[in-house]
Amino acid sequence: MVCQRTPADAHHLKFAQPPTLGRKVSDEFMVPLCRSHHDPYTGTGDERAWWTNVQISLLPIAKEL
Repeated sequence: MVCQRTPADAHHLKFAQPPTLGRKVSDEFMVPLCRSHHDPYTGTGDERAWWTNVQISLLPIAKEL
């Protein structure tokens, strides 16, 4: 989603659905991220801020995918 490099890993958009006990977000809200972007993201703790920083609006893209 950020740089189009491969291989890409599936990233679940945690802010797209309300949290549930011990369950991941639905695969409906998933986008591809290369490892160089996925790994740094996981340590930030603020998913919305990270996506705002890279200037990508994900929910419409995730719905299309």
